Amino acid sequence: PNISIMKENIWRLGMKYKITEKVDVLEVDNENLAIYDYESGDVHYISGTGKMIFSLLECKTNIPQIIDKLCEIYSANRNELENDVTEFIKELELKKVVIAYED
Repeated sequence: PNISIMKENIWRLGMKYKITEKVDVLEVDNENLAIYDYESGDVHYISGTGKMIFSLLECKTNIPQIIDKLCEIYSANRNELENDVTEFIKELELKKVVIAYED
């Protein structure tokens, strides 16, 4: 296994995430969000489970807490969710939609 990726993911699990103030979130319908980034002018679309994860980020939370909540809601396997949630959060962070911080 790639040790550097594992270390990065372990570090990320301890970070809290919040939605940056530089975006505007619009609910398109029950399943979809549009996120407008004021700085770049980009619009990002989030649907399905991504919308649920994004709503959990409004509470300024960490990845394990998000996974716990998703396991409750969807009766899903924690190991299966961990990678997907981590990758989704990383993608949002790269797009500067969310920011990581330490408490």
